Amino acid sequence: MKKLNQDQVSKAMWYFWLSFGVLLLFAFFSLFFFFKSYSYQQQYVQRDIDYYKQVLNKQQLLKQKTDSLLNLMNLVNTGKVENDVFLQKYIADNKAGIENLIGADSTEFITYKLLMNNVGSMLKQKDTLIDISNNEQLARRDLIECMNKVRRVKQDLSFDPTRNFSSR
Repeated sequence: MKKLNQDQVSKAMWYFWLSFGVLLLFAFFSLFFFFKSYSYQQQYVQRDIDYYKQVLNKQQLLKQKTDSLLNLMNLVNTGKVENDVFLQKYIADNKAGIENLIGADSTEFITYKLLMNNVGSMLKQKDTLIDISNNEQLARRDLIECMNKVRRVKQDLSFDPTRNFSSR
């Protein structure tokens, strides 16, 4: 009987060591895959952080360029610039530069894309408003000139001709 008991103990011991080895392998692979997934997640998060930093930098650059463009648009037809044609050409070049900067990221910068699409119509509206303002000033100047002429004619007509009558 002793032999049978020793065989069972030996069998149970092998079973224990085998189970213990499987448990150690399972623990090792669990930790290995945990750290591997951690490194993958860290890479993905770092990639996303880098992408968002690029988007933020691009947004700040777009804001600066758009503000500059709008300031230039405020100078159109104000008389502060010597040549409005060159200024409008410069504005068009800046607009094209901003559109190139937006590029394929139009989904992230939809507001800037819409604004750049409307810059041309905004310049046309500004030109129309300035033309109307110039026409109003011309009409006002003509009215004042006409009123001055009417006043002079009234003064001339109200002058009594009998006082300064001279015959030839």
